[in-house]
Amino acid sequence: MTNAPERSIIPGEMVVDPWLFSIALAVHAKQNGATIFTQFEMDPAKSAMGEDGFWTIQRKQTDETNTKSMALRGKTVVNATGLWTDLVQADKPCHWTTQPRRGQYRIYSSNTLVTRPIQPVPSPQTKGIFVFSTLYDQLVVGPRALDQPSREDCSVNPSVSAALEQHLLRIVPQVDPLSYRGDYVGIRPGTEHCDYQISVSQKWIACASIRSTGLTASLGIGRYVTQLLEPLVGSSHSPDNSNHAIALSFPVGARLSSTPGWYGAN
Repeated sequence: MTNAPERSIIPGEMVVDPWLFSIALAVHAKQNGATIFTQFEMDPAKSAMGEDGFWTIQRKQTDETNTKSMALRGKTVVNATGLWTDLVQADKPCHWTTQPRRGQYRIYSSNTLVTRPIQPVPSPQTKGIFVFSTLYDQLVVGPRALDQPSREDCSVNPSVSAALEQHLLRIVPQVDPLSYRGDYVGIRPGTEHCDYQISVSQKWIACASIRSTGLTASLGIGRYVTQLLEPLVGSSHSPDNSNHAIALSFPVGARLSSTPGWYGAN
């Protein structure tokens, strides 16, 4: 690591497209036998574990979505709904409360000025504001780590935009402010804990408090959850072809629908 005032350059660090990465994981799941259901919001009042030890997850019917009645059955459920993990837990053990943390970014078309990500020294609260190039000939500065009560408010804050631009010009003064292309906001599923909250109860696995570092750690998290799943699922098949495991996730593009979706895996 090469140190500089208020920033550091880490040789070998890479930039990936988090949206395409998530889509790639979904494609990989389908290639390995998973069935993906969208517009499937869980109805906590009608979802429960039966006397046979299988979970029945009922789709919630609303006037807005106009969805048909549907239920999934599985030996195990994985709650990986991000900002909604504490709500989906319902009456199951929940040792955390979601604390939405917004991250705002500002984008410029000046890719050639930065060849490696530039970041400040991390603090216990945040990894700080990055300056990095994307795969699409853009330069990005952000995010700001600001707590907010809303799980869905992705509106752009003009004062934060101004602060991000000032930060960028201080770090990379060659940037032309007129090359500005836009802002975007993401919301992290923060909690009162600084580490991941992964737990098992009654064949229900919760994966919560997984923020930005979850992309880097995703393969390790996946292996760990698989280790938790194996003794719960076993190798036997159910007589009615019920799913071995149902993974409740928050799909790419969910900010448009604001509705968690179910990923059912056979």
